Amino acid sequence: MLVTGVVTNNGLIESLGGEMEFDSAVTNDGNIVARDAVMRFDAGLTNSSSLTVGGDTTIYGPVSNVGGGDIHVLSDSETLLVGDLTFSASSTLSLTIGDAPGTLDVLGLTNLGGAMLALDYSAGVEAQEGDTYQILSSGDGLIGMFSNTTVPAGGLIWDIFHHHGSRATETDNHPDGKQAQNEPLNAGWA
Repeated sequence: MLVTGVVTNNGLIESLGGEMEFDSAVTNDGNIVARDAVMRFDAGLTNSSSLTVGGDTTIYGPVSNVGGGDIHVLSDSETLLVGDLTFSASSTLSLTIGDAPGTLDVLGLTNLGGAMLALDYSAGVEAQEGDTYQILSSGDGLIGMFSNTTVPAGGLIWDIFHHHGSRATETDNHPDGKQAQNEPLNAGWA
């Protein structure tokens, strides 16, 4: 489906197994849901509300997550963003952890911008000490960090590691919540 003209969404845009293309700028103040879908934002997407992605979903175009916006990646999902991804300090990246955590692979540049990272264990899987998940990779590089250095979820405290050299961000958990020294070049916490 092709949508022409500037779009400001205050309701629900949903694509389940389909393909949608927007030829002009899209501002999301409502909800966008894409599962096993292809979404093309030719002039970009500005998300200040909720963008939920799941299954095997591909998003084309630059995405800005601003003003309290939440990008939520569902469990057992592989989401590919062909473009740049920018977060603001008031935005969130949320991942649901199920049999496998959702992953977000960005082919462009990712600017974390001090956003929050949230982990959701409502899918029924229990966290185990030593679990590690890659949650984000960025082909053209990773700028900045998440504002939180630990994330409480699943009864444990998760540490956030920013591997700028390998362009990946991952989490690891420790029941005591203790932080070790920052690792140079990795900008990570353990």
